[in-house]
Amino acid sequence: NPGPVNATAYAAILPTGQRVVAILNKDAHQPLNIDLPHYRQGPTLTATSLDSTAVHLAEPSGNHELSTIPPATAVLLYDARP
Repeated sequence: NPGPVNATAYAAILPTGQRVVAILNKDAHQPLNIDLPHYRQGPTLTATSLDSTAVHLAEPSGNHELSTIPPATAVLLYDARP
């Protein structure tokens, strides 16, 4: 439950059996706090605004868990458990 933040999440299992979660923070002003232990951050897509046509794709700079998703940001999370 994202609470007052406009966000959506999608989960899938890859052909390899690995679980992934895509989270989209569609809120223009509020960050989204998440609690997904054992999930490491994957690629992140960020825009300056929700109607922006210019986006920035970034790969994570390490193998770490994520606790906050900024406004106008989408992130892919990978299950880090074997």
